[in-house]
Amino acid sequence: MNEPLKVIAYDPSYNNWGYSIGLLDSNGLVITDTGVLKNKPDKTKRNQNLKDYDRCRELFWSITSLIKDCDLLCVELPIGSQSARAMVSYAVCVALTATLDIDTQICTPHEVKRFVGSNTASKDDVINWVKQKHPNLDLSTKTKAEHIADSVVAMYVGLTKRELL
Repeated sequence: MNEPLKVIAYDPSYNNWGYSIGLLDSNGLVITDTGVLKNKPDKTKRNQNLKDYDRCRELFWSITSLIKDCDLLCVELPIGSQSARAMVSYAVCVALTATLDIDTQICTPHEVKRFVGSNTASKDDVINWVKQKHPNLDLSTKTKAEHIADSVVAMYVGLTKRELL
């Protein structure tokens, strides 16, 4: 591998969209940036469809700006929901990911858990796995840690599925 592969990974959510960016070369994977895009609900008295539209546009512009110059997107897509409102989040995550103009490798929450060692891995198990692999990452808050850790493991899963790791 001559040029490093710039990889971005998402743990999408309507409220807290986790991401990590890494460079993969012959020396391995280095995580260069992480974060959580916060997209808080609009509490104004407007029609829900208008509020959802505005939130989707805000997310779209944020996530598309992050993929610039990236070669591959690895994303842990949700697999369902348990309420009507959660289904909106599910649909937003899937639809926004589908609109992105980048080579994409999808993984499931089950694959992320399995990758860290167990079909029943907890959020803490995922976070601890990431801390062991990348001890310098800022995982200082619970929300930040959960979403960033899921995106980092999604990157590993995606690169493994592509046989790049």
